[in-house]
Amino acid sequence: MARAREPAMNARCQKARKKRPLTAYNLFLSKFMRSQCIASVEDAQKALKAGAKLWSKMSCSEKRKYGRQQPKMWSEYRVAMANYRAQLQTFKAPPRPFAAFLKDYYYSGRFVTRLEGETGRDIISRLSKSASSAWHHLQPSQRYEYTSNFQAQYREHKRSLSGSDELSINDITGKSLQLLGPGQKSPDFSPETELESPEIQLEASTVCNSNTRPKPILRKFSKFGRRGRGASKKTLRFSEDNQHLG
Repeated sequence: MARAREPAMNARCQKARKKRPLTAYNLFLSKFMRSQCIASVEDAQKALKAGAKLWSKMSCSEKRKYGRQQPKMWSEYRVAMANYRAQLQTFKAPPRPFAAFLKDYYYSGRFVTRLEGETGRDIISRLSKSASSAWHHLQPSQRYEYTSNFQAQYREHKRSLSGSDELSINDITGKSLQLLGPGQKSPDFSPETELESPEIQLEASTVCNSNTRPKPILRKFSKFGRRGRGASKKTLRFSEDNQHLG
């Protein structure tokens, strides 16, 4: 049900997006081009040159006539974009527990942002490892705080989209999102097991580590590179259980 709504949401967002206002010159040129008889690309090129030449010969007072339209157009554009961004924020799901912790960890001052000679990729890799280690050393009550905040925010997110407070079974972890206290246990869910699940582990290693990517089902190689020409290509097929040449 949630997946069925996604294309409609994206369509509404794209439809609501407004283009930036035209400059005074572009307003003049647009009006000038509509007055021309254009039947080919050559005609369009000639008309553009003629419009540019005419603009250069116009007086400042004539150019200001087009510039006077700018404040109103920019005002309408800002209002439209504010509504568009608010709509995007509504569709955006809240950050998962580890992602929220990662943001707090980065801005807490415990992480040295840059070392001498480091590249951007080195920083991201070091941040991922450092935050992951800190995450696993948190107390269960501290992890539960991130988990409960995420669950509350996700419920509010679902309510804003559908008007319903119900969460489907496969919405987040494939398990019931029953809220439990740090000392409570459930046979199918607890904050500890949810945070230690493979899904969260995958997120911890991939959110900030650009070097970690899932293995592709099919990839082609040659001595000239992945898409090299003039070389006999070999196909390597990967599976979960074994690897063999295709």
